[in-house]
Amino acid sequence: TEQARFRIVATDGFNRTLAMVFLGTVNVNVEMVQQGLAEVYRGVPCQAYCRDLRVAELRAKHNQVGACAQEEQYETSER
Repeated sequence: TEQARFRIVATDGFNRTLAMVFLGTVNVNVEMVQQGLAEVYRGVPCQAYCRDLRVAELRAKHNQVGACAQEEQYETSER
C-alpha cells in the first residue's frame, strides 16, 4: 500500500493551504486536472508544476472529459 505525500506550495488569500498530492510517483493534482475532475486554481500565482498543470488542463479541454465535457454548462472560476 502506497502512502499519499503532500508538498505544501502556498497559502491563498483565505489562509488555506495549497498543496500538491503524490501517490507514489503520480502527481494526483495533475491527474485530476487531466481527467477533468479538477481545474487549476488561479487564486495565487502558480508556484509548482505549472507547466504540467497547464498541459493537463489543455488535454482535458481538448478531450472533452469530466467537467470540460459540459462546455458552457460548467461554471469555472476562469469566466
